[in-house]
Amino acid sequence: MRFLVTFLLVTLAVLFFSGCSDDVANEFAELYTNIAKIKCSKEFECCQTSTKPRHYETFEECVKYQEILSAGSVEYIEFSNYTWNKENAEKCLSYWKDFSQYSSLWDEDIYLKADQLSEEEQENISELESSCNSLIIEAAQLGDRCYPDTPKGDGCVEGLTCFKGTYTCEKTPLVGESCKTIDSCYTNEPDKEIYCDKEYQKDSEGNYETDTNGNHIIKSAVCKYAPVVGENCSEKECDKNLENVFCEIIYKTDSEGDYIYDEETGKKVIKSSLCKEYPKKGENCELSRHCFNESEGQLYCAREKNSEEETVYFCRAYPGVNKPCNDDNKCAQGLICKYESDNETSSYMCREKSDEGGTCIKTSECKDDLFCKIGEDAETGKCTLKYEGGSACLENAHCISGRCISNEGEISYCMGTTLADKICIPYDYNDDY
Repeated sequence: MRFLVTFLLVTLAVLFFSGCSDDVANEFAELYTNIAKIKCSKEFECCQTSTKPRHYETFEECVKYQEILSAGSVEYIEFSNYTWNKENAEKCLSYWKDFSQYSSLWDEDIYLKADQLSEEEQENISELESSCNSLIIEAAQLGDRCYPDTPKGDGCVEGLTCFKGTYTCEKTPLVGESCKTIDSCYTNEPDKEIYCDKEYQKDSEGNYETDTNGNHIIKSAVCKYAPVVGENCSEKECDKNLENVFCEIIYKTDSEGDYIYDEETGKKVIKSSLCKEYPKKGENCELSRHCFNESEGQLYCAREKNSEEETVYFCRAYPGVNKPCNDDNKCAQGLICKYESDNETSSYMCREKSDEGGTCIKTSECKDDLFCKIGEDAETGKCTLKYEGGSACLENAHCISGRCISNEGEISYCMGTTLADKICIPYDYNDDY
């Protein structure tokens, strides 16, 4: 997963008031200056064949500008409860030096030859990149002072929480322990979701009791694991770490099939509520409205009519080539649902996308390297090769790069696909720097 380049512009520098805090600030300043030099070196090397970068004309001015950008990221934290992660700092610097091409005008980094990297190499790059988000780590131990409301965290090491009552790091409750005082829970099993299950006090009439501040009074609070397959989910959603799982809720009905409502709350009465796996091919999906491994593009929850003309839902495979489209006008991956008609009949059929020169009415009907070119007076068009950089265009879909650059009062043109094109697009912010 790629991170936005702005990750180094927020919450990375921390100044402390104790002796070692200055060292942490100095370590960050040195790292950021080194990264600024790498950014500017790559940007100027690349942009020699394109428009010069905004704001600066020399390498030195570029570095200075990057350092000005970083100045606003400094946070002042009252207590010295973080340490510098030297290992991550070295990984972060390695990422910028060896793999990233930086653009001050784009929102993301550009990997060198990313499409030629193996999966293992891409994972290694992502690990190095993510290390830039963990340059300072929590260091406050049990009983140490802390500050709970900073964007970077409370500074307590894993398993501890900054308790607002004393502003010290206290043990975070585990499963089965009370979370009435410290409103958080901890588990060393990252694949399981844990939460604080609270019960509130009620008066004799069933109304929630409140304190002098108007807050509901907690009767009990216990740390629990979120429900998994086969467990009740009426009070808590199913564990978010689980794939292909949903909360199946079935409501009570009377003899005529109408829902039964609670007289006090006016809500439907629940008969059962269980975490279940999404249905598989051929199974009913009326309650889930999704199917097992649906994201892989093989199954979908189809809306159909039964023998009594009632709407029903079943998990079906997407129709293939030359098959009628389903009721939702969906086809198997890579196909398009096309409307076809003659003088007598009309239908929707799943067809392969058109090659160059094929007729079309929209770009989605053409293969990936083509777009649907329609003349001013024509209702249908032809699938045409996308344009290279510098060609006149009307919209992004016309360009190989996916970018049709618009200029007021002038003809728009396709951005190129070279690294220089991506990094060195001119843009004037009209500022004074």
